[in-house]
Amino acid sequence: MALADWQRGLATLLTAPDPGTPLPTGLSPREHAWLTRTTRDPGLRVTRDVQRAWRRTRLGAALPLTMAALPVDARPGLVAAYLDACPCVSFFHVHEGRMFFRFLAARTPPLAHIHSLAALEVAMHDAGEWLVFAEAPAAPLACPDDARLVLHPGATRVRFDAAPELVIGSVLAGRSLPPSDGGRHEMIVAPGVRHFGRALTGAETELLDLCAAGATLAELAARVPDGRALATHLLDERALVPDLDRTRASDGSRSNPI
Repeated sequence: MALADWQRGLATLLTAPDPGTPLPTGLSPREHAWLTRTTRDPGLRVTRDVQRAWRRTRLGAALPLTMAALPVDARPGLVAAYLDACPCVSFFHVHEGRMFFRFLAARTPPLAHIHSLAALEVAMHDAGEWLVFAEAPAAPLACPDDARLVLHPGATRVRFDAAPELVIGSVLAGRSLPPSDGGRHEMIVAPGVRHFGRALTGAETELLDLCAAGATLAELAARVPDGRALATHLLDERALVPDLDRTRASDGSRSNPI
């Protein structure tokens, strides 16, 4: 048997939701018997508990608002279900947070406001990482009238079911989360936004919807009040970026860059 097979077997025991989880194939009878006996070893149980505790700590570091907002009575079971369903793949807290966000997103129905808070915190990590790792010009690119604007690669729109400031304020103050109000509330998280995130106005939400539908800058200026100024501001915040490939392929005018 290769060393990798034995290592995978031991890792399976440490991360499995229960001791009866089948071991990987490729083990010799002697190795299979040793690993099977090890499932009953107190040291293995301690090591398993320690690595799960590390993962819970990483979740708290990556998603502090989300973890604080989880109902106290539901939090242990929900986190345990996540640890059982999603094996550890990284020691970096950001990766743990992203996996937990995907785990929450797959739940039906999602917990009120929890999914939005997790999306917000993951988006803030994404924006920060873009500033560290992206190779891009420091200043926003010139944007001609025929340019189509798209969401910046470091930016994310986050939907809330109540005013974001009420949701976040409730978590920070330790109060009950507000009820969903049926309205449309969004935040933009982007590398150029102060503290990475802010609430969107109704006009900005409309403009971003039009961008997603392929509108050009000229169309945005014509269809949204103060559309050109709003687009300029979102470009400055790196919430939007010109889609240069589509702009170069078009035949429209290159006049009036902003």
